[in-house]
Amino acid sequence: MVRIVRVTPEALPAGGSATHLVGVVMGSEDEKDCVNTRDLAMLAPTFDAKLVDPESRALVVAFQTWIGVGDVQVLVNLKSGRIRSIDHGECFMATDRPADPVLTVLNIPGVDDKHGSDNESVKAAIERIESVGDQALVDAVTRIPLGDSWRSPASRRLEIAVWLADRRGKVREAMATWK
Repeated sequence: MVRIVRVTPEALPAGGSATHLVGVVMGSEDEKDCVNTRDLAMLAPTFDAKLVDPESRALVVAFQTWIGVGDVQVLVNLKSGRIRSIDHGECFMATDRPADPVLTVLNIPGVDDKHGSDNESVKAAIERIESVGDQALVDAVTRIPLGDSWRSPASRRLEIAVWLADRRGKVREAMATWK
């Protein structure tokens, strides 16, 4: 669950480590038992890589491929094995022209890069992406806050929706290369 939130200086911890969060930002709900894959290596001796859920991995690969995520990050739930895509600040950089999606598979320490690429998991992920209709895209981009840091005038929001609609039909082809 994510929401656009306004973070005030009073909400930050002392010491200045989070001052970059002041302002209107994307906030995600904390999910218990999750760790960023960037921190997973230090848990390697206790983390069972076989636990990673192939269906959620395929969905994250399809989603990150579709939106053209730049800073690829995921959270791994250490109890359920489900993974979640996070930190999408580096997507939608060049939406002024069509661009085919490029397969984006995040390395998860101890997990084979092909894990989740089975036909059933990939098919379900592609169908979820392809089921996102044009109206849902428009609804999503209208929620982007206004402001220079968001690069979000109405024309850009529409540009993002059109860009995503174009890429939606090409995710299947990109995912087919994940074998």
